[in-house]
Amino acid sequence: MDVVQKSFGRLESTEDPIITLGWFLTTVKVPLQLQHAEFGIVLPFTSAGGLIGLHFTGLGKEWQSPSYADKEAAEIDLVLGQGKFNVGATLCLPRYEPCDRDSTIGENKPFKDLAIGLAGHGIASIRFDKVAHTYPKAFRSLKAEVTRISTRVGFLYWDIVWAQWFETTQGLKCPVLVTQGCRNYQVTVQDDYEKWHAAICGKSNVRLRLYEELNHIFVAGTGLSTPLEYSVQGNVDERVV
Repeated sequence: MDVVQKSFGRLESTEDPIITLGWFLTTVKVPLQLQHAEFGIVLPFTSAGGLIGLHFTGLGKEWQSPSYADKEAAEIDLVLGQGKFNVGATLCLPRYEPCDRDSTIGENKPFKDLAIGLAGHGIASIRFDKVAHTYPKAFRSLKAEVTRISTRVGFLYWDIVWAQWFETTQGLKCPVLVTQGCRNYQVTVQDDYEKWHAAICGKSNVRLRLYEELNHIFVAGTGLSTPLEYSVQGNVDERVV
C-alpha cells in the first residue's frame, strides 16, 4: 500500500465492499479514493474462506454486453418451482425488450453471454439459480448428515456417473455439441474431454470442438489459467456461440 500511496497520494476514503459470489470463488472488491486516483482492491477467497490473492483494478469495469449480442433480445425474470425451494430464473428471448440475469464469476457472466448470443440467432433459452445458491443456509444445515451417511467409495461413484452420462448421451437422437477450452484447469482435456471423445465421437449427431486459448468459462487468454483470471472482465468467445 505504501507504493500505491507514493504513486497516487494518500487514501481519502473507502466505500462499502462489493461482494460477488461465484461457483467456487467469492470476490470482494473495496473501492478506494486516493488523492490522484480511484480504483478498487480485489480480494478473491475460496469457498473455505482462504485468501488466494490481492490485486488492484479500475472501477467501472463490470460486465459488458458482448459484441455479438442482439440489442433487441429480451431477458424476462421468472420463478421456477413452488413451495419452499422455488428459485429465480431467466427466460432469454430474441427480439424483445431487454432485462437482466447472469451467471456471475468475478467480473464475468458466461451464461448471460451465451443466452444473449443465442438470442441473436433466434434461439430462446432459460437459465435458473441453483437451489443451493438461493437457499445456502438450508444446505449448510445438511452438512453433518451428508458426512454421516457418506459411503466413502472414492472414484467408484464417479465411474458410475461417467457411465450413466455416456449411456444417456449415446441414446440421444437430437444434435449434441461438446465444447472444451484447452486452458480449462477444472474440466480438462485429458481427464474429461478425451473420455467424451472416445465415447461419442462416432455418432452422426455429435460435434466436438476444442478451443486452444479458452478457459473454463470460454473466455480467451494466454498462459496458465488460474482463479484470479475470473476477476478480469471478459465475454464468452464468439466462436462458441
